[in-house]
Amino acid sequence: MRAKEHIIQKETVDEDHHSQLPLITVVTVVFNTVNGIENTIRSVIDQDYEHIEYIVIDGGSMDGTVEVIQKYDHNIDYWVSEKDNGIYDAMNKAIKLAKGKWINFMNAEDTFADSHVLSNIFKKHDFTDNTLIFGDSIDVYPGFEKYSKVSYDPTALWKGMQFSHQSTFSPVSYHKKYLFDRSYRIASDFHFIYHAYLNGLIFKYIPMPIARIYIGGVSYTDRMRVIDEYRKVSTEETSDREKLYFKMQKTKIFVKNIIKKYLGMYVTHLFIKHK
Repeated sequence: MRAKEHIIQKETVDEDHHSQLPLITVVTVVFNTVNGIENTIRSVIDQDYEHIEYIVIDGGSMDGTVEVIQKYDHNIDYWVSEKDNGIYDAMNKAIKLAKGKWINFMNAEDTFADSHVLSNIFKKHDFTDNTLIFGDSIDVYPGFEKYSKVSYDPTALWKGMQFSHQSTFSPVSYHKKYLFDRSYRIASDFHFIYHAYLNGLIFKYIPMPIARIYIGGVSYTDRMRVIDEYRKVSTEETSDREKLYFKMQKTKIFVKNIIKKYLGMYVTHLFIKHK
């Protein structure tokens, strides 16, 4: 499919009034998600924060997704529809284009928790340039939602993601130096965050819901592969004790998969809901 690319110059905001507000780049990566893309776009363009650069990277969708993007192209600073080499390739494209101070990846189907998220973060707090900002999320399962509060423990960060990438704002200048490692199929976001911590970035937790995340992507359905990639990232810096931890995690997942097989997803969701 031939690439479709669109760039617009939105009306310049009043710099005298908003000169202290940082530009925030929000990125949506999508491929054949016609039923979820509009909610994601609306959640970004409905933010009451004035300084947003919005980038949409589509992987060459053929299901009507592009037509939805075109419907909102006057609200999008840059969008393209072309074949890519996976989600992290698409996210890297956006990083290279980004002009903001911080970048957030709100991919198709997921949304901001409400229309005040960016204002509540960037109008009420001041951050140094080398700060990675993160917060809570609302996990959306079939039939119910669950508030996911971050329990951040930097000494245990090697174990895996402690917060979602949808609820994270990374410094653009740092991300341009350290793109997502495409050798990881699922956990390149963890690889980036873990090494950002090792490289001395400041991690700042904001105790509020940032994103609504629709559960069901590959990072939730292929947990064995996720653990394998977490182990690959972490054992670059850790010992045999930590390697044993990942073997135990895989055993737990194996048991959970047996429970799902024989008791069904309904019982599994009840367990998650009341956990």
